[in-house]
Amino acid sequence: MGISLSVLIHFGLAIVIFLGGKTYSSKIFATLTFFAGLWVLWRGIFHSLPQGNEVWVTLANDLSFSTGVIIASLWAYFCFVFPEEKKPAKWITISIILANIILIPVYFYKDLFLGPVVRIGGIGGCK
Repeated sequence: MGISLSVLIHFGLAIVIFLGGKTYSSKIFATLTFFAGLWVLWRGIFHSLPQGNEVWVTLANDLSFSTGVIIASLWAYFCFVFPEEKKPAKWITISIILANIILIPVYFYKDLFLGPVVRIGGIGGCK
């Protein structure tokens, strides 16, 4: 219930900021807030799926980490946009995009960072 409420608040806040904000930085912040809501959604799915859904749990975990990278990238971009309320230099945008492209193999080759979900019996379960 709490996760669902958090997701709704994030999405609602993103819509209000996006539609009400007149500046470029408010649009970036609204997008950042939307992706934060998506991250909460993926983590909620990850933690709520029952045993036997390892494929879906792994997918939710992968999507949450990918969304986390997007959030970090948007936060960095927002930090460059906010002080002057204008788009940053092209080299900054290209650097952020290039850093994300470099991280792509991490998500395709599971042994580099994220492995498949494996259930460990007895942890977090009811007795």
